[in-house]
Parts: sequence; C-alpha cells; structure tokens
Amino acid sequence: MIISGLAKSPSGLIRQVLAPYSQTREPEARMAKMIKKAELPRKSCAQCGLPIVWRKKWARDWEAVRFCSDRCRSDAKRAGRA
Repeated sequence: MIISGLAKSPSGLIRQVLAPYSQTREPEARMAKMIKKAELPRKSCAQCGLPIVWRKKWARDWEAVRFCSDRCRSDAKRAGRA
C-alpha cells in the first residue's frame, strides 16, 4: 500500500519525510519524524498469504521479497512455485 503523492519506494518515502530536517542546523529540527507502521508498504506472502511489512533491511530489494519466512520459501520450492 503506497499513499498517492509520495515516493514509490519505501526508501524514497523515508527520504521525503527526513529531507526538511537534514537542511537545518538546530539539533531539535534535525530529529526525524517517526513513521508509523501503518504507513509502511505491505505485501502478501506468496505461499501462506500472511502480510509482509516493509523493513529497512529490505530497502534495496523490496521488489524481490516474496515470502514471509524461510519455511514458506522452502515449501514453495518443494511445491514448484518458486
């Protein structure tokens, strides 16, 4: 789920939120706003259908994330869906 008018990638969304605060020199103004979990992109697991919420660890390859766990990945491989 991506909110219209914002960046298409999660890392772009974070950059948009943090951009106004990186320009100023005051310590209070440089602090990042908190991004609510409800605003992060989501996907469904290709094997079990559980929702997968974006994590910073997956910022570079979010498009390639298909499964919620190693177990779902191995089950899909055995079933021939991977």
